[in-house]
Amino acid sequence: MARNVVPEECYVEGEARSHDPKKLADLTASMIDALQRACAEAGATFHPEVIREFEAFHVLEDQLPVRIFQEACRRCGLKPRTLSSGGGSDTNIFNAHGIPAVNLPIGIRDAHTDKETLSIKDFELAARLVLEIVRVAGESRREGEG
Repeated sequence: MARNVVPEECYVEGEARSHDPKKLADLTASMIDALQRACAEAGATFHPEVIREFEAFHVLEDQLPVRIFQEACRRCGLKPRTLSSGGGSDTNIFNAHGIPAVNLPIGIRDAHTDKETLSIKDFELAARLVLEIVRVAGESRREGEG
């Protein structure tokens, strides 16, 4: 359509994230309410559709995936550190289906920007870490843990 023409319909897409289900529900409701009010003021109709793409998860420090990660880090000469992320990944899907899993760092800087970089050194270290995770997981399995 031309830029100087009022479109017959408009499609708006947004996103809400929170580790807390109540906060997420409140935030989603607030976004829908704001759009409904704006549409009502403009004489437009609004048809909200909320799609839940993934669930938040929390893996405890004593769970096997974290213990494997921490041991693999130590074997690679790294100091293991766990932290919470607001991102979404396949790991959310695994955890939602009862398969405890964690995301692994690979050294990306300025992720999801036009300045995103990954050094070869960090990429090689991430590959060594994955190999060590496989070794530690194999040992854990032989010991009856996984």
